Amino acid sequence: MSTLETMVLPCIISQFRDSTFVVKQSLVDYPVFKHIMRSRDPITVGRTNPRDDLKAVFEGGEARLRAGRSIVIFPQTTGPGCSTRAVQHHRDQAGKTGRRAGRSVALKTDAWATGST
Repeated sequence: MSTLETMVLPCIISQFRDSTFVVKQSLVDYPVFKHIMRSRDPITVGRTNPRDDLKAVFEGGEARLRAGRSIVIFPQTTGPGCSTRAVQHHRDQAGKTGRRAGRSVALKTDAWATGST
C-alpha cells in the first residue's frame, strides 16, 4: 500500500469502526508520524525477528479484537518475489488471530493489483 492509502484509509474506516493498524516500530518512533501513529494504538512490529513480530500481532491483535476494534494489516507480500504461499500464510495468521479472539475476520488480499516498475 502506498502512503496515501495508509493515511486515507483510517479516515474512511474510523467513521464506521474503531480501528488500528499493524505498523513498523520505526513509524511509531519517527518524529513526523509518531504522535499520529501512537494515537491509533497500533500493533508494532520490528521486522527483524519474525517470531517476535508474530507474537506481537497475535497478542496485540487478540486484545484489540476483544475490545471491539478492527485491525488493518498491509502484508508485505506485493513486491518482487511475492508468492501465493506468503499470501496464504498471512490469511492463515489473520484467521487464527480472529478465532483466538472469538471474532470474525474479513480478508481482501488482492484489493489493489501489484504495480509495475
